[in-house]
Amino acid sequence: MTEPVTVKYDLADILTRIEDKLDKQSEEIGNIKVKLTAVEIELKGVNKRLEAVEGTQKNQVWALIIL
Repeated sequence: MTEPVTVKYDLADILTRIEDKLDKQSEEIGNIKVKLTAVEIELKGVNKRLEAVEGTQKNQVWALIIL
């Protein structure tokens, strides 16, 4: 039979390190969500400007057709 494995670290220390890493990941995910929200808002603004440009182009085409 194989000999039992001996762990040289305290289980509480290991769990604390894991918890700290999870907290850091959670914080980073929160930051990403905030940045994603900002990008979505900016994208909506770009979309509105694009719609305005498309509307202007349609008006120009109709103006040329009428002439």
